[in-house]
Amino acid sequence: MKYDNPVSRRMLDIKHNRLIYIGENATPELWDSLWNLDKTTVQSGLQPSPGVDQLAHFTKRFLNPSEGPILEGGCGKGQFVASLQRAGFTAIGLDFANESVKALNKHAPELDIRFGDLRAINMPNESVAGFWSLGVIEHFWSGYEPLLTEMARVVKNDGYLFCSFPYMNPLRRLKARAGLYPKCESQIEPSGFYQFALDYRTVIRDFSKFGFQFIEAKSSSGLKGALGEFGIFSSMLERLYYYPGSSICIRGIRKCLETLFCAFGTGHSIQIVFRKVIRVGDGLNL
Repeated sequence: MKYDNPVSRRMLDIKHNRLIYIGENATPELWDSLWNLDKTTVQSGLQPSPGVDQLAHFTKRFLNPSEGPILEGGCGKGQFVASLQRAGFTAIGLDFANESVKALNKHAPELDIRFGDLRAINMPNESVAGFWSLGVIEHFWSGYEPLLTEMARVVKNDGYLFCSFPYMNPLRRLKARAGLYPKCESQIEPSGFYQFALDYRTVIRDFSKFGFQFIEAKSSSGLKGALGEFGIFSSMLERLYYYPGSSICIRGIRKCLETLFCAFGTGHSIQIVFRKVIRVGDGLNL
């Protein structure tokens, strides 16, 4: 079972136009087990890396460190909190994987990492200028509204929400229309539910109801989004995606395919930027 993909099969939720990923439940115990944080993994994982630091630089397109703290909801191994801190932001990480939070508190005490539930954040109203949610909202069978309620509560007016999640990319939508996924018509949570691939248009509509104005969106992870979608070729793509070696040639091929596959609509995730706004007469109590 791959570290970032504890999934054995997928089904199409016809009613909500989303894919259901079945494998292991996304519980705190699963994340603690997968991350398995000790002193060495914590310290190595917090080192600067181009991919993570790029997100911190991206944040500066919208927010200045002087505008207030940034909260990462579902901070995992803490690498993005560390990156934001290096970029000059006051960064706070929140996660419900208790053993991982304890390990980060012990081995990286310079980071503000807190244990908590994103559906009941122990922070004051309008206390953060920005909120990052990287691959979180898709893991809740009953829906992301409780998380969204808390996002809207803690983000300041004119603050920003950066939200990424697996989505129904053009290839997945095409395969769904062609009936190429097994169908799930039951609304009862299946055993081993891991996550959804969500309809991004639905997400944008839902977030707008809570005062979040859509700013921009961009897909990513084109190679990962192709895994499992091309029949007999999928195993070859999987070996390339998870290639652990240092060959410049193979890594170069992988990078090129990432860009190419995204261009052809196989991005696994989509990252959406929202700004929190107050609109007269919208009935929101923010």
